[in-house]
Amino acid sequence: MKFTDRLKAFMGDLFDGISCRFATAFKYVKRHLLPFLLGAGGLIAAIVLACIFIPKLSGAAHKTDPTPTEDTVLVPSPVPTPTPTATPVPTATPDPTPTPVPLHLTKGDKNDVVIDIQQRFMELNYMDYDEPTNVFGPITQEATKAFQRRNGLEVTGEIREADYSLLMSNSARLYMASLGDEGTDIAAMKDRLYELDYLKEVTDNKFDESMETAVRSFQEKNHLEVDGMVGSQTKEALYYEDAVPNSLYIGSTGEDVEQYQNKLFDLGYLSTKPDGKYGKDTVNAVKRFQGRNDIIVDGHIGPATRIALMSDDAKYNKLELTMSGDDVERIQTRLYKLNYMLRREITGYFGEVTENAVKLFQKNNKLTVDGKVAKETLEKLFSDDAKRADMPASATPTPTPTPKPTPTPKPTRTPKPTRTPRPGTTPKPTAKPTRTPKPTAKPTVKPTATPKPSSSTQDKINNLIRIAKSKLGCPYVRGAKGPDAFDCSGFVYWCLNKAGVQQSYMTSYQWRTTNRYPRIGSMSNIKAGDVIVYKMGTYSGHVAIAVGGGYMVDASSNEGKIVYRTYNKNYWRQTFYCAYRIFGS
Repeated sequence: MKFTDRLKAFMGDLFDGISCRFATAFKYVKRHLLPFLLGAGGLIAAIVLACIFIPKLSGAAHKTDPTPTEDTVLVPSPVPTPTPTATPVPTATPDPTPTPVPLHLTKGDKNDVVIDIQQRFMELNYMDYDEPTNVFGPITQEATKAFQRRNGLEVTGEIREADYSLLMSNSARLYMASLGDEGTDIAAMKDRLYELDYLKEVTDNKFDESMETAVRSFQEKNHLEVDGMVGSQTKEALYYEDAVPNSLYIGSTGEDVEQYQNKLFDLGYLSTKPDGKYGKDTVNAVKRFQGRNDIIVDGHIGPATRIALMSDDAKYNKLELTMSGDDVERIQTRLYKLNYMLRREITGYFGEVTENAVKLFQKNNKLTVDGKVAKETLEKLFSDDAKRADMPASATPTPTPTPKPTPTPKPTRTPKPTRTPRPGTTPKPTAKPTRTPKPTAKPTVKPTATPKPSSSTQDKINNLIRIAKSKLGCPYVRGAKGPDAFDCSGFVYWCLNKAGVQQSYMTSYQWRTTNRYPRIGSMSNIKAGDVIVYKMGTYSGHVAIAVGGGYMVDASSNEGKIVYRTYNKNYWRQTFYCAYRIFGS
């Protein structure tokens, strides 16, 4: 057999053997592989479970049997360092909400929520603006009643949760006085309507039909919306200097005008002869009379002015230091004609020169010498038998004081003769050597002091401050203008007129735009005697009189009286609008 044939036979047998082996192996694997795989999987699962649970079981065994055996080596466990407890971060206090408000606030209570209540009342024009407090006082009580009345709530003057919730909401109504209302605010408005001759009498503090008719008439004549209610605009217009009255005023003519002029002339207020024409001179005379008789100064003759002017108790024009005006100029002109004053001294201001001239006139005419022009002096001054002066008061020579005698100087001693020294000796010094004087220190230059106001201006300022302080403690009443009760505008108006400044009544809003006095734009430039103006809203504000040292005197709605307090607080700095220099510049 050939080799190739043998090789083929060998390879055939080999492949047959291998095929047989593979067939046998496949049968074996098919029979035993599946049980093998299942067994291997179970073994792996058992190992995994052992790794998880054996440590836990060991720990549990240690806990249940902590006592060590004799063969156990005790290894002390390290003491864990305690973790410091973190300091809790304080939680921010949430803003106050109406929920924690006391259910019941009444007169005399003290609570910080009252500050919010007062501020809200001011915003809605139920209270005049002022530094809020935490005291529920009488003014807050009156504002509460007005708010409840306007918003259809039970009028109790006490704040409960329902009142507070409505007050702080957008549904709260602005202040508006209308038919059926009642209160001190109504009484003040009725008084003003009476002064303007729209009301014939005032008997109560109720907003009745007669007041509604008067308000409508006032609104019509002053070109306002005619609705018979008093809101912020109508209330402001009531106190305008040029408010149109329902009575005699500038431009009026007739016998009635001449009758009142005659009385004003006799009382020393009118500086020109009566002519039956209500002109500027008559307006000024009426204003002076009103200021002297505690009537609101507006320059027209309404019922209150008419009754006071024609009564037997009408006060004469009393002119004295610090006063000014046409009537002062009239007195000075008469004193000049009687040779008590010089022509150049006619200024319209009643200063020391005028006072000295009046005193000389009173002395020459055997009157009480007090330097003031009242009824007795006024009548004598304009009489035909008034005595003239030999020379003006300011030209009267001041007596020269006798000089003190000059003392006779003591006689000087004759010096002793100097001895002639012997030859060969050193003469002794006759006197001690003069010491060299120490150098004189350079004079210290003092800083230039701020110029003080003139004596006449300072007198005016002192007089105004004295008048303002004299009313400390007087009650605050909204709309009141003195002499026993005031609001902030009424207080400033009354004090200025008492100090001789013919100033018509102005609200705090009107004070913002006046151009009568020099305007001060910075609080740091405020001086004693200035009027300070604050702005808190469109029509709302506050006015006060500066008295020096950072203090002011004003009518406080929250304090309920005239007070003396500092204006160097954030509240006043934030609301400051301007100030006016009443005296000087």
